[in-house]
Amino acid sequence: MTALFLAAVGAIGLHVVDDNFAQPQAGTSAGDHLFSGLIPLALLALASWAYLRGRLGVRAAIALSLVLPAFLSGIEAIYYSGRTGLAGDDYTGLLAMAAAPVLLAVGVTTLWRSRRLDDHRGRRYGRRLLKSVGVLAVIALFALPLSIAYVGSHVARAEVPDAELGASHETVKLETSDGLELEGWYVPSKNRAAVIVFPGRSGTQKQARMLATNGYGVLVYDRRGEGASDRDPNSWGWDFDKDIGAGITSSRSARTSTPSGSAASACRSAAR
Repeated sequence: MTALFLAAVGAIGLHVVDDNFAQPQAGTSAGDHLFSGLIPLALLALASWAYLRGRLGVRAAIALSLVLPAFLSGIEAIYYSGRTGLAGDDYTGLLAMAAAPVLLAVGVTTLWRSRRLDDHRGRRYGRRLLKSVGVLAVIALFALPLSIAYVGSHVARAEVPDAELGASHETVKLETSDGLELEGWYVPSKNRAAVIVFPGRSGTQKQARMLATNGYGVLVYDRRGEGASDRDPNSWGWDFDKDIGAGITSSRSARTSTPSGSAASACRSAAR
């Protein structure tokens, strides 16, 4: 059981190192992930230390508590495998996910071995009932929030959709104030007015198409961590003000560019 537990923890730790330090997202470096990488590694080390020194019940609880983190480690790989294919740290993510059933087996087996058969039946089953209630409470309080937080900060649309803007467009690259490169499309303005349609290039094309057909310049681009744009995915809107700021700066210059190809260069120069 100990060897299986340590191997499973090692698989999770390998993915943490790979995800945060060895193969960080475009536009980021290992230094940007010090907290998100070192804190999980420290917790895994603490869990291993406590497991080696704890009683059977403690060992079972530690193994079972790591099942969800191990499973979540592979969610990113599962999501992207059906869209852009496996790449980068997806392989170690799948390895970490494979540790989830191992940890579950270790936890359940250890828990079964920790049973007290010499107590009175009423006390024995009462204790098991209280433990079950406690496990359900922990799941309700921590499992769902942890899952939502992990998925929201690791998974985003990776593919660039087909452009259906109803007008000719140019591919543009914007640079944010914190040095990230965002990619999008710009439809040149016919009435010297431009509108930013945000966020992303997937669910916003209907609105962009309506504006473009009425002569407005339209700038639509992927937010950080989405599509071909830099940075880690983030569904919570942190630093989206910088993304919008880059779009405002770019569109002010690009809406006045009428010669073919000049809008894209105007976006790049204005963003910088």
